[in-house]
Parts: sequence; C-alpha cells; structure tokens
Amino acid sequence: MKKIRLYISVFAIISVLFAVSYCSAQDEISLLKEKYPELTRFYSDELQNVKAEYIVAIDLSSSMNKKPTGTVTSYFDQVKSGLIQFVNAIPDSSKISIIGFGTDVRAIQLPTYVNASSRVQINSTISELKANEAYTDLKGAISYLIEACSSTSEIKYLFIFTDFDNDPIGNSPYNKVDWGNLSDNFSKIKQFSMIEAFALKLPLFNDSGRELPEVRKVFPGLNVIEFEANTLQFWFTDRSSKIMEQNLWSFVKRDMKDIHDNELLNLNATISLNAVVEIKAILDSLPYYISGLKLTEINKIKTVPASECDFVGFEIKQDKPKGKLGKIKYQNVGNPIVRNAELNAEVQGVFITKAFQEIEKLYAVVSLKQGDSDNFDEVTAEDLLNYKQNIKANKGLVIAWPLWLFFVVVFVAILFIVLIIINTILPRKLKNYIVRINDSEPIKMGDKKVYLISKSNAANFNLNTTDEIEIKVFVSRADPFCLFIKHRLCFSVKSKDPSVVFDNTIQKKKKTYIIPLLKNIIVSENLSNINLFFYKGEKKVK
Repeated sequence: MKKIRLYISVFAIISVLFAVSYCSAQDEISLLKEKYPELTRFYSDELQNVKAEYIVAIDLSSSMNKKPTGTVTSYFDQVKSGLIQFVNAIPDSSKISIIGFGTDVRAIQLPTYVNASSRVQINSTISELKANEAYTDLKGAISYLIEACSSTSEIKYLFIFTDFDNDPIGNSPYNKVDWGNLSDNFSKIKQFSMIEAFALKLPLFNDSGRELPEVRKVFPGLNVIEFEANTLQFWFTDRSSKIMEQNLWSFVKRDMKDIHDNELLNLNATISLNAVVEIKAILDSLPYYISGLKLTEINKIKTVPASECDFVGFEIKQDKPKGKLGKIKYQNVGNPIVRNAELNAEVQGVFITKAFQEIEKLYAVVSLKQGDSDNFDEVTAEDLLNYKQNIKANKGLVIAWPLWLFFVVVFVAILFIVLIIINTILPRKLKNYIVRINDSEPIKMGDKKVYLISKSNAANFNLNTTDEIEIKVFVSRADPFCLFIKHRLCFSVKSKDPSVVFDNTIQKKKKTYIIPLLKNIIVSENLSNINLFFYKGEKKVK
C-alpha cells in the first residue's frame, strides 16, 4: 500500500500479537521444541497450562478525541475499534479487564473469562464508551492497575493507552498518593506473579509524556511504545504467531531473575591460612538447563589491611562447586602474620548452559527495542546470562608472606631453639672427643661431662710437669651452633703457680678458653710444656 493509514488500530495489532495460531497448543509446543529444545523441555508443562490475564487502562479524557494528522478517525475511536478486535482475538479461558480513567477512575469491565458469550457483552460495553471527561487522573489509573494485579493469574499483561500527562480533578482521592508508594506496592505484588507492562504513548500534545519517567519507576522494565504506525506496524505483524514464545520468555525471565534477585547461587567466600580466597556455590536450586557459572571478573575490591587480589578465573559446576578465586597480596607488611583479614568484592560471571544460544535467540524474537532507540527499559538476554554478586570473607589469622618463606623462617627458629636446648640445657658428654698429649697415642676422653688432666691421673696422661697443673676440659655452652659449625671445646686451668701460659692458638673468654679443634695447644710452666691436640670422632691424627 502506498499510504499507511494511521487509523490502523493499536488494539488490532496487539490482537494479532497475542492471537492463538491455527495450530493447537500442542502443535505450537512442538514447534517451540524445534527452535528451543532445552528451554521447551523444561517449561513444557507450564506452556501447556498457562492462563494469561490482560488488563487494559484507557484514557477517557476529551483530548482522546483528537484526530491524527491526515486521518478522519480520532484516537479514541481507534482504541475502541482495536479493543473490540482484541477481545475477539484472545484465546478462550483468558481473562480480561478494562479500566477507564478521566475525571475519576473506574472499572469499565470487571475481570471476565473470555468465551463466546462473554465476548458479546464485553464488546457492547466497549462500544458505549465515550471520551468526554475534562481531566486525566493518571495516578489513579496506575493505582487501579496495581490493585488489579493482585489476582491469582500466573501471567499478566498490562496495557496503558494515554499521553502520560497527569491532570486530575482537584478533589481526586489519588492526589495525595506518592509515586514512591505506588512503586513499593507494585514491587510487593510482582513477587507473586509474572507481569509484563506495556505503555503505548499517544502523541496528543507536543509535551505529552510528562509523567512517563514516574510511571517507569513504578513499573521497572516498562516497555514503552511510541504511537507511530511506521514503526509499530511491522513489529506487531512480525510477531503475529509469537504468543508461545512470549510466554516462554516470561518463564525464562522469571526464573533467571529469581537467581539474580535472590542470589540463589549462594556464593560463599573464605580466606585460607595462606591468603587464598576460595568460592563455594550451591547449585541445587537452579533450573536444570543451567549447569554452573564461569567466573570472569572480580571488581570493587576492598581489603583490610590494604592489598591486591590476583584473580584466577574458573568454572563452578555441580561436580565441582568449589574453587580458587585468587590470592590476596598484602602490601608493605613486615610482620608475616595478619590478624583480622577482610575481603569485600563483587564477582562477575557467565552462566554455563546448553540453552545459552536459545535464550539469546528467544530474546531477539520478543524484544521490543527498535534499532538504537533508548525508549525501552526491558531485561535483556545479556542481563540474564551474566551474573553479579557481592562477596565477603574474613579470617582471624593469615600468613602474609609467601608460604615457603614463612615455613623456612619457622624451621630456622625451631632449629635455633632446639640447638639452644641441646647445647645450653641438656648435658653433653665428651665421649665423642679425643686428645693427644705430647707424642702419646690418641686417648678418648671418655664418657664424662668434664675431664681433668693433671698429675693425679698421670697413669693416663704423662704430663712431665714439675708442678701440678689441672686442666678441666668441657663442652662449650655458649653459641648454639658451636658444636655443629665451629666444632670447638672449652677448658679452664687450675694451678698453684700463676705463671702458667698458653700459646696463641687459643682464645680466652673470661675464665674459659676456647680450643679450636685439630690444632696443637701448648700449656707451659717453667721449662715444661704440655702439648694437647683435640679432635672429634675418629679423624686421622697428623
């Protein structure tokens, strides 16, 4: 057709959108299985038994009698004609209600199940409607719509036809109603059913749509359609047989939004002793077509004390619900121990599902967005398939240093303590040490704590001294490493003659003399010398 007539009714177009095809419901489900096998398998029962309710709010103000440019039919006549066609097109057992708003707000048609007999009565009521009221109580209409949503129907489709300018009468009971309260009320009701809201904005005046931002806040995800035949006709016609896909999308969106809104993955983060962050998920409550989550990012990281977190991407699945998210790297921490470590962050991921492409394709079919238009606030497939959740973890004690370094330090400290105990507290004996006096054969020191070399034991040691010299040999009790690294003994000397001298190979420390092993020690008194040579074990004597 060369000219597209604007009087093509919006309701006639909507009736095409939601009309049941010539196929039976079972045939339509079979067609869905070919396009969306995973999703249809899961939602098959719901698709067969779904009952939808359509709630329509119509502006009855006199401004609706305005005629679009180039037409002879007013907006209101188009609405009435389209609504009648809509009632004739929707499936039996569907429910419909109509709200009229102008000077006041009232039910034009109470919720009614559609069948052959009820259609006649509903259409008669619509035909008698007149747009002759002086005011537009939009806020009252929104309040009435929210109350109508409290029915038990599983899926509800809301349609609002107006220019979205609130112009109520001065004594309207809805004047004191706050938009924020309306938003709260709708949020409570939406928890118990699936609701899709469509706002068809009529361009009655140049400044139409003043209250549209407030209506968007009341109905999050509101689908706003500008009344322009050029853009609407193709979109509605293209979806003439997509009612089942619209319902399938509603089910998918319901379940996946529930995962997001209620954080059904139950991601639980923990910090291990070595500052590794682990994530554990509970996947039992997810639809079976979702098998897990692939973690892709960690953002908004805040730690106590200040640090960085090295992210490690991994997949959470039923058979592996736990994995390493990353490791906290503490900055400028001299102390290897960090007390009361905390981590707050946001993790992001993508659901692992066989139905990934099906969800994207389904959204492409039911999406209302046209081109680059930003006039829509709908939930997209990307919104559903990507997951975000804040995590929090804390640990009373964390090792900030690299674990190998920490254990090396701990090992050295323990070794040091053990050596102190061995060399300072526990008695050591001389049985592993040997002495050679002058040119005699090597003599084992024996199994004693100390050993005396003097004339009194000349049977063992030939000292050849004129006066008595007593040398007390004992194990060093100072540096804990002396017996393992330096290998030395100590001795003290008792003599009646203070003229006893030693050569320069020994080191005096207070009253104790340190004897380097494998070196000759000469003890001299007058003209007599004692040559002592100490060593450990069975080493050869030079």
